[in-house]
Amino acid sequence: MLFALMYTVSVLLIGTLALRASPGKRRWFFMGLTLSLLLVGLVFGTALWLGQIPPEAVTITTMQGLAIGITDRYHRSGRIPTTLSEWAHEQGIDREITDGWGRAILFRRDGDSTITVESLGKDGRKGGTGRDADITLTFDAAEPY
Repeated sequence: MLFALMYTVSVLLIGTLALRASPGKRRWFFMGLTLSLLLVGLVFGTALWLGQIPPEAVTITTMQGLAIGITDRYHRSGRIPTTLSEWAHEQGIDREITDGWGRAILFRRDGDSTITVESLGKDGRKGGTGRDADITLTFDAAEPY
């Protein structure tokens, strides 16, 4: 994450300097930028393909995406789905929403607009510590995300 942030800042800084350069130098800059972006994409894509992204990170990212999507739906339509599969079907997703270990993410509505999504961790059982710990995200869909 820190690498990606440093990379982005350096590209923006170099890009600002490149816009002040001559057209010939700008061409080389953009060619180098394109190649470096391809290289970064290749590295991250390979890491994903090889399974180097921790299942916890996949789970947290999925849950945050759900929070954003459900909150957006609430602000557009005034409705909150009663189940996660209802929301997924409306989004055109034909499969179950799963965590980083391939298990279904649990969905619970705790009132008018409070939603809890939960993963049971690596072991698939309630509770646990370390990688077996549950991952829970509770959010209020009425609040802007």
